[in-house]
Amino acid sequence: MSMNVVITGATSGIGLQIAKHFVQIPGSVVFICGRDEKKLGQARVDLGKLAKGAEVEVAKFDLSDIGSTLMSAIELRSRVGNVDLLFNNAGIMAPPVRLLSPQGFEVQFATNHLGHFVLTAALIDLVSEAKGRVITTSSIMAKRGKIDFDNLNGEQSYSPWGAYSQSKLANLLFAIELDRRLKAANSSALSLSAHPGYSSTSLSSTGQKMANARAITPKFIEAIIAQSARKGALPAIEASQIDCDGWQYLGPRGPFELRGRPTRVKPPESALDEEVAKNLWAISEELTETKFEI
Repeated sequence: MSMNVVITGATSGIGLQIAKHFVQIPGSVVFICGRDEKKLGQARVDLGKLAKGAEVEVAKFDLSDIGSTLMSAIELRSRVGNVDLLFNNAGIMAPPVRLLSPQGFEVQFATNHLGHFVLTAALIDLVSEAKGRVITTSSIMAKRGKIDFDNLNGEQSYSPWGAYSQSKLANLLFAIELDRRLKAANSSALSLSAHPGYSSTSLSSTGQKMANARAITPKFIEAIIAQSARKGALPAIEASQIDCDGWQYLGPRGPFELRGRPTRVKPPESALDEEVAKNLWAISEELTETKFEI
């Protein structure tokens, strides 16, 4: 039986590890999404060597660019058929200076939230037809997040970690609100969330490189504290197969949810605020000129 899997941020880190899991399942067609053509090509080669009766396809687009994401999603629709699993995984973390997307949005809010909002809107009917799942990656930093509707783009003040935490809280609010709307529409699709704890990936340096700055955490410290990207991918993989009939949040079971085997974890109270979620949804539709057909 074939299974179509779409993964953003699949050229390294958590996304690549998710892809490695699914290319070893016969019949899978794994669409790896990223913005760097060279990295996509290398990931395709590496995944092809692991594939066991699975296919690897490439989709190149920049999630921070709403236009690029929308056009690529339309093209992806023509190739993918139904979508059994959509992993909203790609992310940018804490560039030390405020950077803007092509549409003028703060780049973390644009990439981590708005880009995935647009991509999911474009594919949600294909997920519903497959009775599939949308799994959106958040972070333990969502606990520190606050949706500042008067400063979503950091024009008034910019904090690297404040903006990152806001975007990861937005991921949770979006996933939970999507679950509500799917239920209201009697859709068979599911929306779930996962976070990788503290995992050793390139995420911690991506934002720094974009701003031509030094890495946040020295590699030797990260090597001591962080778990591997392979282990960090397990909560998202678990979310793709856990028995449930609605939204769940999975993360590491260890102390402070930093590392360990996946388990169901408690979201921050701020993620459960329905009014904030609805307002964020409405503003996201307005900013991206995108409507969900559910």
